[in-house]
Amino acid sequence: MANPYEKSLSLDVPLSVGALTLFLAGQYSFQQMEISGDPRAKEDLMPWDRPFAGTWNPTAGTVSNVLSVFVVAPFAMGALAWKEGDMTGSDYGTFLLMAVQIVAIENGLNLACRSLKVWPRPFMYGREGGSARDDPEAQGSFYSGHSSAAFATAVFTGIWFQKMYPNSSWTPWVWGASLGVATTVAILRVAAGKHFPSDVIVGALVGSAISYSVLKIHETEENQLGLAAFPGWIGLQYKF
Repeated sequence: MANPYEKSLSLDVPLSVGALTLFLAGQYSFQQMEISGDPRAKEDLMPWDRPFAGTWNPTAGTVSNVLSVFVVAPFAMGALAWKEGDMTGSDYGTFLLMAVQIVAIENGLNLACRSLKVWPRPFMYGREGGSARDDPEAQGSFYSGHSSAAFATAVFTGIWFQKMYPNSSWTPWVWGASLGVATTVAILRVAAGKHFPSDVIVGALVGSAISYSVLKIHETEENQLGLAAFPGWIGLQYKF
């Protein structure tokens, strides 16, 4: 079975270095967060976010954390494909490299954005939250890391499986289960009072875009990226 993805030094060295740099920068920025006092008025929130200000449900938060174990799913699927002989060791290495790049970019970008403290977590607009209210990270709710990671995982799993097994009858089930779990995680983050709807929606879009982009630039299809020359001009072309 032909592997639909490939790695190369010219692509993966700068991409990996950039992903690692973003990851470390995000971690550093997040660690520098400080408690900044009382949250702004509810009226400063997006209209559709205001009804969730003050929400607090620790049970929903716990369940969302448990479901987040879903992020290991693609690693297990890749290992199984390698074990079954559908991928070579080199192919599995490419698979792991893409997964690590996605994780580093997704995590670093999320933490960098949250460190900007666009607005605090929903529970900060109420009286509940206990010791979580004294955690500096409660000051940065935008955007949801859980939602971003869940949808990055879902899109990575769905696209990879569909490309790897183009004739499989399991493809709709893999997509359905992956997106179902990711959506549930996002909803639970809102129910828990950890994030506003805007946070999880943006998180879903960012995580999905990161996985799609990393997978796309690693595709083995010819002419994905190259030079195009015509009379009078020359430039880069990229096939989506």
